[in-house]
Amino acid sequence: MATAGKPSAAAAGARQAGQDDRLAATENKDLMLTSTISKPNMTKLIKAISLILLDQIEEDESLAQKLKADEDWTLFDEDRYLSGKPRQLSGTLLEKFRRKPTTEDIQKFITALYDCAEYSAECNVLSLLYINRLIAFTGMPLHHGNWRPLLFISLIVAQKVWDDKYLGNCDFAYIYPFFSLEEINAMEIKFIKLLQYHVNVKPSTYAKYYFELRSFFANSSEDSEMPLQPLNNTTAERLEKRSKEYEGTASKLSDKSMTVC
Repeated sequence: MATAGKPSAAAAGARQAGQDDRLAATENKDLMLTSTISKPNMTKLIKAISLILLDQIEEDESLAQKLKADEDWTLFDEDRYLSGKPRQLSGTLLEKFRRKPTTEDIQKFITALYDCAEYSAECNVLSLLYINRLIAFTGMPLHHGNWRPLLFISLIVAQKVWDDKYLGNCDFAYIYPFFSLEEINAMEIKFIKLLQYHVNVKPSTYAKYYFELRSFFANSSEDSEMPLQPLNNTTAERLEKRSKEYEGTASKLSDKSMTVC
């Protein structure tokens, strides 16, 4: 009989088999979560974010920056996790994981997470903000080997800050089974530590990102159809309050995920 908190070998095997099945089922989708958003303006917003991230990747890779040989950065190195998934990864698929992404690659990844997790659109903006903050704080280069893990974790943190009802890490482990729950927890903890627990977002900072993204709509008839609205007083106060609450809670948790499931 399995003890509380410790599944039996059979249960653990069944769980692993289920994870493997989900991974295998997504192989034709490049294990990268592909989907299509039905709202054209939302698609354009995600494309704008993808273009900004790709610019950062190209800038960092042009400098030939390398990961430090320490746990702080290598925890987000995708190669660290690829070696444990030989069954699901063919040679061609492995090459796709290790190549420099295109705008379409990044866009598809964000789109699929947005469709599956159904978080608020504003979380996409916050995730970009957090990635930029991480780079500024640590000097970590964004490159072909870490953009997915960093984007994935930044979105998890963003939806916990913005959404009243957010998904737990176990839900994201199901949505994107490339990472186990334990791996997601570890990356989230490290991500927050590297941010020095500074997840607080001032309304003025959010506004800066909002208007930068809106500028991508300026040369089209969709300018008035930006899928997000500027923060009003209520949402601005709410964002600052919730991000401070998350920051306060995170600073007290040195070895635990922000959600338990």
